[in-house]
Amino acid sequence: MGDLEEEKIKKLESELHTKNMRVRRLEYDLESLKSEKNRLVGFINESKKPPAYACTVVEARKKDVLVYSPHGLQTVSYGDVKKEDVKPGKYALIGNMLTGTPPLLSYSTRQQASVLAIVEVLDKCAPLLRARIVSIDHGDENDLVVLSTDPYYTRSLRLDKQKTIELGLKPNISVDCLPETLDIINVGTVEDVAKYEVIERPTTSLDDVGGLKEAKSELITSLIAPIVNPKDYDMYGKTSTKILLFGPPGCGKTMLAKALSHTLDNCGFYRINAAEIHEMWVGKSEENLRNIFKTAIKQLEEKKFDYMTLFFDEFDALAPHRGVHPGSSGVEEKVVGELLTWLEGFKPLPPNLIIIAATNMPDLVDSAVRQRFDKLIEITKPNDKASVREIVTKYIVKSKVPIDRKLLDAHGSKAWEVLSDEFTGFLFESERIITGTSQIDRKEIITGRLISQTVENAKELALYDRTIIKKNMPPKFKKLFESVDSLDRISELKKEYKTVKDIGINMRYLKNAFNMNKYERAEEIVSSQMMYSVQKKPDLPWMGVSYHM
Repeated sequence: MGDLEEEKIKKLESELHTKNMRVRRLEYDLESLKSEKNRLVGFINESKKPPAYACTVVEARKKDVLVYSPHGLQTVSYGDVKKEDVKPGKYALIGNMLTGTPPLLSYSTRQQASVLAIVEVLDKCAPLLRARIVSIDHGDENDLVVLSTDPYYTRSLRLDKQKTIELGLKPNISVDCLPETLDIINVGTVEDVAKYEVIERPTTSLDDVGGLKEAKSELITSLIAPIVNPKDYDMYGKTSTKILLFGPPGCGKTMLAKALSHTLDNCGFYRINAAEIHEMWVGKSEENLRNIFKTAIKQLEEKKFDYMTLFFDEFDALAPHRGVHPGSSGVEEKVVGELLTWLEGFKPLPPNLIIIAATNMPDLVDSAVRQRFDKLIEITKPNDKASVREIVTKYIVKSKVPIDRKLLDAHGSKAWEVLSDEFTGFLFESERIITGTSQIDRKEIITGRLISQTVENAKELALYDRTIIKKNMPPKFKKLFESVDSLDRISELKKEYKTVKDIGINMRYLKNAFNMNKYERAEEIVSSQMMYSVQKKPDLPWMGVSYHM
């Protein structure tokens, strides 16, 4: 009896296990069916949705949205999206949506109508076009805003007058626009014209300029004398406020202009070159030139300066001959035209505004521009020992140059004069310097710049020697100097000089410094001569070598 009951219990347990497994299998199948059902329902719902396509939001208005789609400008409804999420410049998806109330633009008059609306606002924004406002023509109700979107083209945009005020649009402001419609999305700040206000007060005086007696005399006669005696000059004479300086490179044109400004009381000095003027945008180059003159005049009117000097360096690059570059964009010619307008006097310039231009190539400057200057002053190279020595003594002075102890012991306080004499004689020694394209006498490359560079380099060499024999030097620096200089040289310096301060400039340092610069300077002079000979018949005295064409 007991065995029979145990058998039944085992049978029932087996059936129960089988049914439990079947229930679990059914539950699994049920979950699978539910998942499949949800997938199919989602697929059906998605298939019922109208097709959506991308567009760019142009303007978010109170009741609808203006968008730019593949079909052009369209007005769509906000749909189910939040109004604060819809912003100009953002990408959005639009499509037909069902609505319970027939809208104004519905496609049917049924209670459930279809309307074109925004389905989704994307996080991504449309690429914007950077433009610059060239000008704004104000009308009674609308303003015509001229935008420069390309270096060679401008486009116009008509805006409501109130919109112009709200955006704070002004000429010379950079803006970001939608490429298709030119609708302004972001407004930048006014392009920085403060660079034209970076005025310096030169510290170089006419006494610091060696040589150039004739040029200094002409400048004093033309500019300084009328300031000292304004009564007579106003009655009988005229101040030369527009001066063109020409001559070979490195002869002191810039230095002379600064010295002249330093001589005048409270005179501002601004140096301009072609790179600051020329830009790729249409009209921008001429505008830069106008801003320079306007800023200078404004600062004089505001009494920030009593005088103002505008110094145009490398003037041949700013005002070249017109009509010689027929394939160009014409920017150079427009700049020349703007410059002529200011120099001609159609726009009156204040009498205390001085315009000085400098060039190495006077015949490359447009002839009409040259004629607008009151005076053309030639800045020549120093061609005699007296002039060269005068320049040398401006740089080899006790306050600026440490001198060798041996010279001091031999000549005392006259050591600087003796060194100036020796260096001047060295510069006039006979030598033909061979360059890659030509050869030239040593005396033909002597300029104020070469003398200045030679003295400064010699000073650097002497101070370096002072440094490498200095005591108590940190080990890492001592090892560094020993790696680039031989120990023998360092020991020789220590034997030759008792103290660090005994090392100073002598002829050995000056000769080494001159040899460092002479080939570069010779190449510069020769290149200047060759460039000039290609453009014009040379035979000017400052060209050094005559070319017969």
